[in-house]
Amino acid sequence: MKPVSLPLANKKTVWLVCGWLVVGLIWPACGFFLAGNSQVVKDIVVGLGCIAIVIVYLATLVVLFQHINDMGHHMGLVASAFLLSALCIIIIFASYITYFGLYLQVMISGYHPMIHEDLFDPFYMSATTFTSLGCNSLYPQGFAGKFLIATETLIGMTHSVSFVTLLLLRVTAEQRLKQG
Repeated sequence: MKPVSLPLANKKTVWLVCGWLVVGLIWPACGFFLAGNSQVVKDIVVGLGCIAIVIVYLATLVVLFQHINDMGHHMGLVASAFLLSALCIIIIFASYITYFGLYLQVMISGYHPMIHEDLFDPFYMSATTFTSLGCNSLYPQGFAGKFLIATETLIGMTHSVSFVTLLLLRVTAEQRLKQG
């Protein structure tokens, strides 16, 4: 069995990690302080953040598809990478939802949410949006919220399809090796 040679030390990977740190941590934190109470600035910051997330995500997919043959028989590694990246993307979108207060909660009469539910709501909303399940008690608020949720839904669907595509590419490549 051939050892795995992952592109962990090349320049593309370093740039991708830096890109994810910027769009996931630095941009929303700085944008939160920059926006203050201005709804227009909040919309611009979230919109630019969504565009940056899409760009970094597409660059990540390009690098992953370029190196699929280097991974050999290690599809478990690919599956683990996709699950971990899905969790990271969900957390990144939840951070935008949290920083900018981009959701509304429908209150059921007589029900008072507990503090831990309010802290978990952005993550729950992000996870249900990423998986295209949706939730009927949390709704995006304003233009920024709707744009963020639409972007996350598209990335979530693309992420699932990309994973299945990578699996199928790997299976067909192994079948060709066995036949020829």
